[in-house]
Amino acid sequence: MKRLPVILAGMVAVAACSISSDPSSTSTVAPTTGSTDSITTTTLPQTTTTVPPGESATTYFFENSGGNPARSGPFLVAVHDSADGLEPRDALEALLDGPPPTAVEARITSEIPAGTALVSLAVGADRVATLELSPTFDDGGGSASMFGRLAQVTYTLTAFPSIDSVLLMENGAVVEVFSGEGIVLDGPMSREAFQDQLPGILVELPAWGAPVTLPFEVSGTAAAFESVFQAQLVVDGNVVFDPPFVTSESGVGVAPFTFEIDADVVPPTDAELRVWEFSAKDGSVVSERLVPLTVIDS
Repeated sequence: MKRLPVILAGMVAVAACSISSDPSSTSTVAPTTGSTDSITTTTLPQTTTTVPPGESATTYFFENSGGNPARSGPFLVAVHDSADGLEPRDALEALLDGPPPTAVEARITSEIPAGTALVSLAVGADRVATLELSPTFDDGGGSASMFGRLAQVTYTLTAFPSIDSVLLMENGAVVEVFSGEGIVLDGPMSREAFQDQLPGILVELPAWGAPVTLPFEVSGTAAAFESVFQAQLVVDGNVVFDPPFVTSESGVGVAPFTFEIDADVVPPTDAELRVWEFSAKDGSVVSERLVPLTVIDS
């Protein structure tokens, strides 16, 4: 049976891993004996968490861009949801509805089968979201698709600051083996388990299709050689933001990054954020991704 993979050393070495909960959590994972993982949980109190007023939730889908000759997509892409003040339940339902029409036109796709519905969602005080979806969630085939849909729900829910991981349920019981692909879930799923689904540079904020006011902050994760990559903001074919380079927090593995964009732009106008890396091997453009935005009045 397959276990959720974690990518090490800049997404090069791949090792099998088990997903466990935070040590302080009331959900625990018992030691593995033989080929069976024993998982026990306790009932957790529900809490309510919301996106800050005036902001919108981010849903995660897939797009082919962001790879390199050694790693082809599709990879996760953060997509802006137009509704304001969303709670985790609303964000998840937006994810299950599929990409918005403009994203579909741009060939952004979902690995979650159409018709999948939310059965229950509870956010515990231990920052674990306990989730049950309808049986269609594991329909279809192929391990890539199965890992992809698990990554989508995990990234969408953990975009909320009060959720660190997601515990998947079925018929009221913890899912230990997901789908006919035999993917072993050793407890709650965290983002670290899905690094194989990440592009070289993942822009999370602002998300694909989001409105922004200048100046604005760009954040996400990157697996860039020596932590260096490139970024531009393009408006009407003109590059209005073009620093020599930007950096992530580490040049080893996947690391977070944050930088600010400011430019002389008259809103409202469409814009495009471009991120990429120059290959350390031959200087070619790799990990390129384009994020459409709308610059609006503050």
